[in-house]
Amino acid sequence: MKTNRLFIILSLAIVLMCSGCWALWLGSGVIVGAGAATATVAYVKGNLEANVNQPPVEVAKATGKAFKALEIKEISSKSTALDAEIIGRTAKDDKVRVTADLTEANGSNLSIRIGIFGDEVLSRRIYEEIRKQFPADTIKK
Repeated sequence: MKTNRLFIILSLAIVLMCSGCWALWLGSGVIVGAGAATATVAYVKGNLEANVNQPPVEVAKATGKAFKALEIKEISSKSTALDAEIIGRTAKDDKVRVTADLTEANGSNLSIRIGIFGDEVLSRRIYEEIRKQFPADTIKK
């Protein structure tokens, strides 16, 4: 799976660089940094993928607060020490699915999906609202 993502990202980079859009691509935040001290956020195949320094239970709580702040109706919320899944609906009845899976470092791999095909703008807005719910000293920068 990681190899497949890397292949997609590298392929996209090559296509964009050859098309003259590389400066726009670099500035858009498709990939934000790399390494242990830097947060990684990517929008791939309709999912916004990110790493956070919070366990899945805390991600579920933060997502519930983010949904309230954004007026997204929470349909269901399930979380354990290992994983979490939170489902909501927008006013347009688009399904919002947020999942979190525990990482080795006791953080979470976070995934946000809007509807069937995804919505990058809304996914990033929800991600930012979730991040606001965490204490400032626990956010990867």
